[in-house]
Amino acid sequence: MAQESTSNGIATEVNVQPAEELISIQSKLRAESNIDLTTKLMIFRTAYLQSLAACWSDKNIENKLISGEENAKDHCIDILKQDAFKEFLPNKNFNFHWNIEVFIIDTKRTIFLEDQNPFEMKKSANNGWDCTNDVFVIKIPKAPALEDRVAALAAYYNIFTTIFGENISDEAAIKNENVTYKQACSFFKPFEAQEAKPLDAWEQNVNNNMGVGGAQSFMSFSAVFNLVIAKCWEDEVYFENVIKNGLLSPIGTDDSVMRISGNDFANPWSFSIIFQKAEKTFWNNDKKNWENIESNLIGLSYPHKPNNPSLAPEALAKYNNTGPTYPLTC
Repeated sequence: MAQESTSNGIATEVNVQPAEELISIQSKLRAESNIDLTTKLMIFRTAYLQSLAACWSDKNIENKLISGEENAKDHCIDILKQDAFKEFLPNKNFNFHWNIEVFIIDTKRTIFLEDQNPFEMKKSANNGWDCTNDVFVIKIPKAPALEDRVAALAAYYNIFTTIFGENISDEAAIKNENVTYKQACSFFKPFEAQEAKPLDAWEQNVNNNMGVGGAQSFMSFSAVFNLVIAKCWEDEVYFENVIKNGLLSPIGTDDSVMRISGNDFANPWSFSIIFQKAEKTFWNNDKKNWENIESNLIGLSYPHKPNNPSLAPEALAKYNNTGPTYPLTC
């Protein structure tokens, strides 16, 4: 309680929250957005693994989380919005504060090699899994006016210091409208025949200080991606070529290296990377900020439960231990 003098000089008591209490409330409101990326990735990984376990045990949950023809969904399912996924987060109101959409897509080609020779399985880059490569879809905004580009580029990097996109207000962000199952599956097609070779490329990426997996590799990639944006704004032909042909296949494959202004960027993940134009995103020079910021996309190929139920625990454990080139598992 505190006293306040009225116009007639009589002191009255009013409710005033102590400063430390206000600070505590503000801290709680900001706590989730201030969690570092490494911690958020671990929260995602544990929730993702539990979601897969639930899908393997319950067809109803599978229908709620997996995008596929059998589920008769008109559009892909962003798992971050689904209660069946949120059930495994620290609390039901937990928010990653990411501007990204995540789809688990049933390509029917990610299976556990149950009949593989155990010795050969140990040598497998995917730890016994025959996988369709997962996909990152990265959006590139159109160029602002020439005199605005320096400020706009710096502001965009502030938002996408990683591909997950943070520091975005609800008013500025928009989601991709109705990504269909057919569209999502098309993300995988350019790279079906290319097998990731993480062991072959490991040394190259470490030497290039790109990092392999974890938060550091995402931050390193965004710094490189910022250069791609600058080159796209500088040269429209280059921009169109990046959209049409700038597809990066997984680590260690022939098409996994992108040359930018004399520098080579080697894809550090067993993910394919696809670039798309962010058609609705624009720079508002009056407000000095980006508006209608389109979210990036992540496509994860659904790992099917083994036919032999006794192998399911081993298969799930190995899926979660495919190495740091699969940054959304451990």
